Amino acid sequence: MTLSVTASQLERCPGYLPDPDLEEAVRTSLERWSPLRNLSLAGIEVRARDGRVALAGHVPTEAIRRRALELARGTWGVVTVEDLLVSDEQLVAEVTARLARHEELQPSRVRVVSYLGRVTLSGAVAAAEHAELACREAQAVPGVTGVRNLVETVPDPQ
Repeated sequence: MTLSVTASQLERCPGYLPDPDLEEAVRTSLERWSPLRNLSLAGIEVRARDGRVALAGHVPTEAIRRRALELARGTWGVVTVEDLLVSDEQLVAEVTARLARHEELQPSRVRVVSYLGRVTLSGAVAAAEHAELACREAQAVPGVTGVRNLVETVPDPQ
C-alpha cells in the first residue's frame, strides 16, 4: 500500500506523543508563561488521551484561562483541548448573580471575592438566616471549592 501525501498535508497532521509525554509537554508550555509559572500550576490538572487534552482547575482571571487554553492548543501533539478551567472572575459573577435573586443579599449588602475557587463572603445582613442563605447559595455554584462566610448580622434600625 502506498500513500500519497503532499508536504503541506503532512505538515498539517498532528504529531503523536504518548499520553504521559503529552501531559508533560502541555505542563511545560504552561510553565513557560510567567503569569502561570508565578501562580504555580498546582491548581491546574492536565489530562491527555490520544491527543485530546483536558485542562481542569482554577485560575484567577478569564484572560489567564483563555491563554492557558491557547498554550495547550499550541503544544505539539495536541489535537483538541477540553476547557474545564474555572476563573475566579466567573465564580464571583455566578455567586453574585445567585445572591442577587434574594432582596436581602443584594451586592450592596454582601461582597463576593474568590481566590482559586475559594469564595469569601463579607458584608452585613439583617438576620442570621440571611447570612446562612448567602453561604448556601455560594456553595451551590459549580466550581466553588469552599466558602468562608464573614457576613455579619446587623439588625436594621426601625
